[in-house]
Amino acid sequence: MTAWLATAPAVLALAVLWFGPGLAVGALLGLRGVRLLGVAPALSLTIVAGGAVLAPYLHLRFTPLTVVAMTALAALGAGLVGRLLARGTGRQTAPAAPSATGGWSGTGMVLAVAALTALAIGWPAVTGIGSPGELVDSPDAVFHLNRLRLYLDSGNASSLLVGYPSGFHDLAAVVHQVTGTPLDVLVNLTALSAAVLVWPVSLLCLAWAAFRGNRAAIVGTGVAAAIAVVFPSVLLGWGVLWPNLLGQAALPGVLTLSVLVVRERADARRTGVRAYVTPETVALTAGLPGLGLAHPNAVVALILFALAGGVTVFGARLVTGPDRGRAAALLVTSLVLPPLAAFALARISPQLATAAAYTWAPDEPVTSALVRFVSGAEQNRPAWTLALLMALGAAALWRRRLSQWLVTAYLACLALYLLAATTTGPVTALLTGFWYSDRVRIAALAVVPGTLLAGAGFAVVVRALRTWGPPLVGRPWWSAILVVAAAVATVTSGLTAGTRFDRVHDYYYPDDATHTILTATDRTDLLALVAPLPLDVMVVGDPSNGSGLLYALTGRPVLLASIGATRDPAAVLVGEHLAEVPVRADVCAALVSLRAGYAVDTTYSYWGRHVPSTVGLVGLAGRPGFTAVASAGKYTLYRITACPGLQSLAGAGAATGQ
Repeated sequence: MTAWLATAPAVLALAVLWFGPGLAVGALLGLRGVRLLGVAPALSLTIVAGGAVLAPYLHLRFTPLTVVAMTALAALGAGLVGRLLARGTGRQTAPAAPSATGGWSGTGMVLAVAALTALAIGWPAVTGIGSPGELVDSPDAVFHLNRLRLYLDSGNASSLLVGYPSGFHDLAAVVHQVTGTPLDVLVNLTALSAAVLVWPVSLLCLAWAAFRGNRAAIVGTGVAAAIAVVFPSVLLGWGVLWPNLLGQAALPGVLTLSVLVVRERADARRTGVRAYVTPETVALTAGLPGLGLAHPNAVVALILFALAGGVTVFGARLVTGPDRGRAAALLVTSLVLPPLAAFALARISPQLATAAAYTWAPDEPVTSALVRFVSGAEQNRPAWTLALLMALGAAALWRRRLSQWLVTAYLACLALYLLAATTTGPVTALLTGFWYSDRVRIAALAVVPGTLLAGAGFAVVVRALRTWGPPLVGRPWWSAILVVAAAVATVTSGLTAGTRFDRVHDYYYPDDATHTILTATDRTDLLALVAPLPLDVMVVGDPSNGSGLLYALTGRPVLLASIGATRDPAAVLVGEHLAEVPVRADVCAALVSLRAGYAVDTTYSYWGRHVPSTVGLVGLAGRPGFTAVASAGKYTLYRITACPGLQSLAGAGAATGQ
């Protein structure tokens, strides 16, 4: 634990980045209480990641000063907009009552439950990771770490740099520049901050809005979040999907404002321009870029849940409303427009087309996929207690017109999950491509409406206990909640803490040794092996043997910055044909241009596999054109002697005693 305590400055910096800019801007817009707290992370992401996008156009490096300047500009704009809104509508609307904003009691309730939920999620995750600098053994970890190093070296942290959302890397880059925290530690802390700091607060703000401040339902939602393992714990290691984790953690806070805007319009609490141009709608709109720069599928999920609500409302009007023709038209539009929009986006966006084209072999029939989804058993053990609470909540909420969207949203996630788990083809790719047609990501998304359904079910049990139980649990108000929470914790073996620990621990310490990218011992050996070489000299190696992390860990350039295919022609040429360098002048020319005078090789590779673009990087022992100069552990360092243009680099290495 001492090592974790040493990360306190970085954790504090992350907390400030997550909430500071958003709280300032939201407050100046006129938001208060839970409304402000929930949307703050998304607003902060807009400021931080948006600043990273704007900086290159202003010929600026992305630094903490960039974030300070963006926060100041956003606060100035928010103050002006907030004054205009207050001036234009103040005579029409009375000041919001504390109950409408959550007040100190509502905000305190949300924060208290969020703190307990964070402890239930965070403690098993921290102990499962073990050391703050432990590497998660998932292939995308190499990509994310190297990308973070690239941003720091170049000063350009824009999502447009490589066409991939960079909110995660932008937060980490700022914290590194402020605290100097090592990158391997920092990526773990950034992911944990989303899972432990943002997700509980964001979700419980949504619970407050969805359940009109019902204390039992808020506590129940926190309990459900503590039970659910597929999010956020699985996304701490699966993939690894840190950007996806980031976007989904902030999503419920934006949903909070959506729910309140719709409800207050339905309640006729606001009329005229106040119904459409409010601090809530402005903040909601401002938070959307932040979600998108964390991960675009967070915005898609927001649209999905909004459409689920629309389908519910229009379907009800079709059955009972006076204007059935209009309701039918709106219902058809809600069902048809999203697939058409997805089809158009896939044709416009190369990134989305690539994601939609990614297919997973379906491996189970519909019935078993259905059971797996409902029981929460995706990458996890079944959680039938949670499923029972969700069923009770769904039955209760379906009788409330403005709460039915939660049931429909959960069913929409179920439909997407069944498509991804059981089928392939153009329809599946079209509808699930935003999540790479990956059922794990979709199961994680379902945790948003699922925990709220379970929270409603928890409230049903509490109400029944207070009505029919012994007088002791009727008063005070918290006694029945405490009894039900204790019962659920007992039935779920301490809110599935052991399961959560196992899941996270398995990602960081896999049982199969071939599923480890780089052990602590291997890291020490590899870094010692290349340390005598000048830092600007590239050491060529197969990234699946751990050498791909040299750039992230030391700043030394590498040929391939991720485990997978590359589009760089020079990297493809060297990766496929390095072993043929004595007879390939084009390979020599590429090596000279890259300043790659050395290669590192080993018989080990992650999962025992090599992608086609690395077949020329392995089996170098005894080949002409390569001279072994040093070994450490399982690694051997070779000087590439076949290219005359590399002799100056070889001399630099020889001068160190190698």
